[in-house]
Amino acid sequence: MKTVAQAITGLAAGSRKPIVATYLGLVGLPAELRICGPDALAGPGSIPSYATPEDAVRALAYVMRYAAWRRRPTGRLPERDPAGRRRARALVERLLTAAEADRPANAESPAGPEDGPEAGPVARPVISHVAGQVAVEPADVQALLSCYGITVAASGSPAGPPGIEARIVTREDPSFGAVVSFGLSGATAALLDDRAYRLAPLTDVEAAELVRAVRSAPLLFGHRGAEPVDVDAVEDLLLRVSRLADDLPEVARLELDPVVAAPSGVTVTGATLTLARPAGPRPERGPRRLRGPGQ
Repeated sequence: MKTVAQAITGLAAGSRKPIVATYLGLVGLPAELRICGPDALAGPGSIPSYATPEDAVRALAYVMRYAAWRRRPTGRLPERDPAGRRRARALVERLLTAAEADRPANAESPAGPEDGPEAGPVARPVISHVAGQVAVEPADVQALLSCYGITVAASGSPAGPPGIEARIVTREDPSFGAVVSFGLSGATAALLDDRAYRLAPLTDVEAAELVRAVRSAPLLFGHRGAEPVDVDAVEDLLLRVSRLADDLPEVARLELDPVVAAPSGVTVTGATLTLARPAGPRPERGPRRLRGPGQ
């Protein structure tokens, strides 16, 4: 088999294309297909081996997918609003501080059924808290969203034009930081788990990709002759939610549902918000690169 290995490495030498092999059913870098580089590590020209041709082709497909991802435009981040960010941070700090003060007060003197309005914040907490998380009242949710130019339609307000209902969620993940998800509302979307995810902060390119990544996306673009919705407005809303989530790691979960996307724009008709003190610093999300020889 040494002759076979020599033929494979000879064909691969100097090739500008990625070369893989199915060599004796071995997985990894067999010694016969390894070109020693610095420090006895596998160097350029080494050929990975896979157990089956299907595995080898699948590996090449991932290479092509990664190359296409690297070639795509990076997009641009929306401009920050420093004043809005300061207002949002002050509001979040006030809400969390109030919740922390309310928690010891409830623990020291829990309110009973006979306590009336005069019992103060112990009997009528402004915000509720469970296991370190704070569920924010609607008025404060709107105040926070307004710092990022997002408005929640008032309850009982006149219905806008008919549209397609969507759901936008951002949550703080311990491994990835703020994660933004998008999908249509309704039982069918929930049953099929038709949702797409991206990490905050989103660029304009990533917001457009997020909208188009769900299987039900054609409904937004005029499926079967229907009038397309204002997709630009949907993407703008995603960018605003993404910026909020990136600025405020205390936002444990924000859900906008339903978001009504119509030809004339989008309307947020429901919003819930949960805050929590971060358990630690966010994970590093900067680019990671392999170091090549001599670097």
